Amino acid sequence: MKAIEPTYNWQTATVDPVVGSSFFDKAAHLIDNAGESISICIFTARYYRGQSRNPINSLFNALRRAANRGVAVKILLNQNFSDSEADRHNRFIAQYFKAKNFQAAMGGKSTRIHAKLILIDNHITVVGSHNYSARAHKTNFESSVIIKSPEITLFFIN
Repeated sequence: MKAIEPTYNWQTATVDPVVGSSFFDKAAHLIDNAGESISICIFTARYYRGQSRNPINSLFNALRRAANRGVAVKILLNQNFSDSEADRHNRFIAQYFKAKNFQAAMGGKSTRIHAKLILIDNHITVVGSHNYSARAHKTNFESSVIIKSPEITLFFIN
């Protein structure tokens, strides 16, 4: 069997696996340390109004803080749902978080956005299965990786 040649030089990348509910604190920490840009693609997300200590809200609050300090924040949410409740939550986020330096939009109706991706400052990529919901936090077995590599991040940006 012939070995598959690596597409990227992984020797210069650092990879941090993230399993379960620790994702939200780790993602919020990365967002709080962003200096230039944050781009997110997400299948489904939910903001829990009136629950300031909710871990999912901590991620969105970190995004708002980043935008307030001048970081360009962009979120692209799925809108191709058969589930109207999920669609309603994504639309709420797209409207609720629109502000200076904070763009939130719905993807096209003909294409389903199933990716769960965060790109930070052209050198950090977070990719995996975590949606931004209580189910992802408490019920589902979710896993993601944090990759620190400009080459990988630029691949997803392009």
